[in-house]
Amino acid sequence: MVLPHARTAPADEAPVEVVAYFGDDPLRAYQLRQWLPVLEQLDRVHRVLLVLRDPATACAVAGQTRLPHVLVPSFGELTELYRRVEAKVAVYVNNSAKNFQSLVARSMVHVHVNHGESDKICMVSNQVKAYDRVFVAGEAAVARHRAALIGFDLDRLVPVGRPQLDLVPPTTLPSSARRTVLYAPTWEGEEPSNCYTTVDVMGPRIVAEALRVPQVRLVYKPHPRVVSSTTPLVVAAHQEILDLLDAANAVDPDAGHVYAPAADILGVFGACDLMVTDVSSVGLDFLYLHVGKPLLVADRFADPTRLREAAPVSRCADVVVPATLDGLAALIDSRLADDRHAAARLQMRRHYFGDRPVGQSTRDFVTRIGEMVALRDRQVRERAESPDAVAAAALGAPGSFGDPRLDEAWTSGDTPRTTPAHPAGAAGPADQDPSVRGEAATPGRRPAAVQAVVLAAGMGTRLGMPFPKPLTPLSDGRSIIAQQLDNLGETFGTALRTTVVVGFRPDLVMGAVAPEHPVSFVLNERYERTNTSKSLLAALRASGPGGVLWLNGDVVFDGRLLGKVAPLVAAEQSFVCVNDAACGDEEVKYRVDDYGFVTVLSKSVTDGLGEAVGINYIASQDKAALVEHLEACADQDYFERGIETAIEKGLKVRPVDISEYFAVEVDFTADLERANQEVSRTVTSAA
Repeated sequence: MVLPHARTAPADEAPVEVVAYFGDDPLRAYQLRQWLPVLEQLDRVHRVLLVLRDPATACAVAGQTRLPHVLVPSFGELTELYRRVEAKVAVYVNNSAKNFQSLVARSMVHVHVNHGESDKICMVSNQVKAYDRVFVAGEAAVARHRAALIGFDLDRLVPVGRPQLDLVPPTTLPSSARRTVLYAPTWEGEEPSNCYTTVDVMGPRIVAEALRVPQVRLVYKPHPRVVSSTTPLVVAAHQEILDLLDAANAVDPDAGHVYAPAADILGVFGACDLMVTDVSSVGLDFLYLHVGKPLLVADRFADPTRLREAAPVSRCADVVVPATLDGLAALIDSRLADDRHAAARLQMRRHYFGDRPVGQSTRDFVTRIGEMVALRDRQVRERAESPDAVAAAALGAPGSFGDPRLDEAWTSGDTPRTTPAHPAGAAGPADQDPSVRGEAATPGRRPAAVQAVVLAAGMGTRLGMPFPKPLTPLSDGRSIIAQQLDNLGETFGTALRTTVVVGFRPDLVMGAVAPEHPVSFVLNERYERTNTSKSLLAALRASGPGGVLWLNGDVVFDGRLLGKVAPLVAAEQSFVCVNDAACGDEEVKYRVDDYGFVTVLSKSVTDGLGEAVGINYIASQDKAALVEHLEACADQDYFERGIETAIEKGLKVRPVDISEYFAVEVDFTADLERANQEVSRTVTSAA
């Protein structure tokens, strides 16, 4: 099958070695567009295929490059493509959440190259921990990662300069005898901490002052997302700037002031004599290509100490703040005549990009990608030469549960660890699991490992934290999810296979999981519109053969309770952990029948016997039934609704009373205080 928009390679053409992955819509296509000429150079040595996820982006890119490209909107199509193409290296040009899906490819080296080099906060993300290598411009980027990230291996950083700037397009600006000043502000960013634009706070004043410079031509080239912004202050200021340009051209038609929204910024540089910009990649691009031209940096925060630390380029530039705008025209005129920062800019260029001349970065980039291709081939060869060692590392060994009752139930199998990631609704290893398909499991055979799932996709708004609730710190210094993973590991040892379902800020959750906890990740892409029923559904679909133990990502508990339920896990008995606590409206409550099996399980139960604490197990023979009922759940249903409707159709679920052990789901501040009191007491007692 040839997927839409794919180019079929002639029989004598080399196979694809590199995929350049881009998952976003046309609004962000500029992040890919600047890499296309570089990727075309790479394609001469290592065959490149563009992998696109958005139809509109595919249409936009089609006429801009000679590279073959393929549109794979669904996750299933993506995995099928990777199975057929068998590329060796995947390149990522931005921090898109959809990159997470491409990381499912286990036989590729994954390289993050980013779309620019700037001092913005977004240039250093915990997401880089997910990639095998991170290509950066130079020492400034290395220092940025060192300062911002915890537990990141700096050896993954590979300096390559700025290959995107080696092929500069010709300028489309008309020639002018006047001195040309460029104002190139950035946009407001996805979040307040990343807002560096000066359009709203002083953009019209900067333009008005620049227009007062004698014999000047002003070029206004804002970031594309300034033009499309819906932020009222930005929209109003942008329009005021356009009105100022129109008025200036009406008074002096020979001036030729330019608004250049669609022009290539790299081509605009050559026709300009001085630039005023914000903290963004544009200022550093200008420094790289035109180190001999004056640069002014506008600072919306008017905090010189903060600016010098966060943006070293400001140390070789004049800084513009609201308080100094009255003198901006005179400053620009002075710098055009007397460039005092030329020597400092040359030193700063070395800090950001090394001593590479224009053109060298692309050669370095192609060489480093070649090294990644060779690295991948070497690792695949070594793995093939030692399959037994790889299997032993992936599986655990019989007798490693740490509990004689579990060791007795062990039989060997061939189920390896899964690797990130399967999005909600996508086919995964569960498609090979007879229990999920509704087929009978092999009699007398036990799964090769204990499968555990942590549901960590939600936003946890009730607790009021700005990060996923499982990352909430506890009084012993661990996060909730770290405590859960520690408890699971202490009980089930090397036989444990853990999957974490992520959704809200997956980069933070992935980055927070310590190396001693080898886990897989499943992505619930619809986390904002769905509840735990759909997160659990995604995890069960991605699970291997056998039952699944799962935890709500906000439950803090005494790890000893897992020892109590371990025999039921080994015996393949579905259960929910409960206690006899008095319950309010928010707690999930339960009742049982005459035989002791659960009959109802929800927040709305009246006269409940106690609380279901959020630790549960579905046996292999029951998994297909639960999957069916979770599929029938509404998006906002909790997973308990799926259990409840499955019980109505005959599913037998035992309540396991763990009242002797501490367990609390952290929904509110009071719950967190209870959890921390217990954690502190346990730590003190152990000490």
